[in-house]
Amino acid sequence: MSVDDILEIAKLGFKTIINHRPDHEGGESQPKSAQLRLAAEQSGLTYIYMPVIANNMLPAQVDAFSTLFAIAEKPVLGFCRTGSRAGSIYKSAKVEIAITPTIAIKQ
Repeated sequence: MSVDDILEIAKLGFKTIINHRPDHEGGESQPKSAQLRLAAEQSGLTYIYMPVIANNMLPAQVDAFSTLFAIAEKPVLGFCRTGSRAGSIYKSAKVEIAITPTIAIKQ
């Protein structure tokens, strides 16, 4: 995701962005979370930074995601580098709590 994507995400009707991608994961070409937060807030979106290390999702992260997702304004766009972590944490949280909201995964 780039800073330039944020305005389009807002135009598509999303209300919340959850970033699961740790800063510096993609090198210098990846925008830092603070840059994405600023762009999201300027576009009227809620921004949540919840980094998950690839292949190392912790139960505490699933619990935290469950809580944040439950109170987040919908629709929510969750993302990471490939969409795998964003999808996995959502699926894990959905198993733990009975939720049926919408989530989109941006690759």
